[in-house]
Amino acid sequence: MNNNPTIKDVSKYAGVSTATVSRVINGALGVNPNTVQKVQKGLKDLNYQVNVTARSLKTNTTKLIGVLAPNFSNVFYNDLFQEIEKGLSVQGFSLIFCSSEHSKEEEYKKMKMLLERNVDGIIFFSISEDCTHLMSLNLDTVIPMVMVDRSAKGLDVDLVLSDNVYGAYHLTKALVAEGHKRIGFIGGLEHVSNAKLRYRGYLMAMNESNLKIEEEFVIREGDTLQNGYSAMERIINTENHPNAFLLENQMTHVGATTYLYAEVPHEQYKNICIASYDFMRDSALLTFCHYAMYQPLEEIGKEVVKLILKRIELQNNDNPNTIIIKPIMKVMSANGGIVTDPQLQEEVIPAYLVKKK
Repeated sequence: MNNNPTIKDVSKYAGVSTATVSRVINGALGVNPNTVQKVQKGLKDLNYQVNVTARSLKTNTTKLIGVLAPNFSNVFYNDLFQEIEKGLSVQGFSLIFCSSEHSKEEEYKKMKMLLERNVDGIIFFSISEDCTHLMSLNLDTVIPMVMVDRSAKGLDVDLVLSDNVYGAYHLTKALVAEGHKRIGFIGGLEHVSNAKLRYRGYLMAMNESNLKIEEEFVIREGDTLQNGYSAMERIINTENHPNAFLLENQMTHVGATTYLYAEVPHEQYKNICIASYDFMRDSALLTFCHYAMYQPLEEIGKEVVKLILKRIELQNNDNPNTIIIKPIMKVMSANGGIVTDPQLQEEVIPAYLVKKK
């Protein structure tokens, strides 16, 4: 047998036409299940490998989708990538992951590289709401694109976003309901759209509760682990600091908690409590955390997959959609969180506290 078997070899082996083999390889509907089984056996027995380059030339598609994000250290991105990959792989697509490393130069370079690789679409997590550095690429006219988590001025494309104002507002109100009158804020830069909206939600809740915004305890310098660490360090070393904080994401949450555990005596930090945007697997183990806002990753992933596939199929960018998904508040009752509204909040009990039957 040929060392590089072709579709003709598989069709002869399975006793079907080459067109049928092609339909099975491409996952077409309507093929008799028995025929599918015979073809799949032939593909396996002959060790047939799809010639991606040849198929791309013939169909003018690559079955590749680029994913460009600020970094891969953020747990939120990694968990969401898994949901997106799960939905696209069953449709025969593979993903190319790129990091912009929070740099406009890298963002431009990686975006250009994805275009040069002739990807069929791009899923984009921007580093800023200012994307003028990408305008020369004409992204909203040359390629199907979905932006996730953040929006950007000048890119008229589909968006899938969390309701950031809603989430930050209710996190802050939960701290107020505990009795806190002074609440600090640690968050991302002003030019990042989700950071801006989460800060707006914090301000709304504080103003509605007639609580003072203490500017020295509002730090908006970035959303990384190091930003959370350095912000908490600065606050704790300022006299008469508050004990309650809204943190913008999981990375600032982990960074701030690391500083407290590593550098602050127990007697000094024991009364500190945190409300964090993003709920991840380890949130309940970060014992300062009373509340965390969960972004439904499976729902977000499904919406992203649905939109990018629709754009690839239609090959146009008319009437872009904006999907806004409400997050869900998780209450860490074991850490001191209080469920005040069961319709808005879900209690989280760590596995080690659940009694075995």
